[in-house]
Amino acid sequence: MVNGSTGNVSIQGVTSPCVCLSDGDYRSWYVDSDYPIQHVLQDPVFVEVRVLDRTDPMIVLRLRDCWATPVPAPNHEVQWSLLVDGCPYEGDDYQTLLHPVDVFSGLPTHHKRFKVKTFVFLDGESEQPLSEQVLLSLLLGFYKEQLLAS
Repeated sequence: MVNGSTGNVSIQGVTSPCVCLSDGDYRSWYVDSDYPIQHVLQDPVFVEVRVLDRTDPMIVLRLRDCWATPVPAPNHEVQWSLLVDGCPYEGDDYQTLLHPVDVFSGLPTHHKRFKVKTFVFLDGESEQPLSEQVLLSLLLGFYKEQLLAS
């Protein structure tokens, strides 16, 4: 949320399987009562997407696309790509960074992690903020790895 002249950005609550984390160690996360979260522009936001309620190690989470909109509507005409087909969007000067998942996360194939820098959508003519929020949307895929006989 752009908050007056302070340049703060708020990221609205994200529901499972996506969690905004409060640190870069991926050990603590925001809870519902923390939202909306205020960030200074270009501050990092750490995001983890995970498979819930599954223990099959052959299931693999595939993070295909991630984009932001200025309103809570993932199909809104104003969008900014953060990840495209699992890779950071190359047209972004502040590219999203993918972070590796360690074995201490339980099932690493059930987790994807990335860092985005906070930003705000501006009107093309007035250069004023379009809204006081930025919302993330994700397109996920799951697949089951097949063991190949040798």
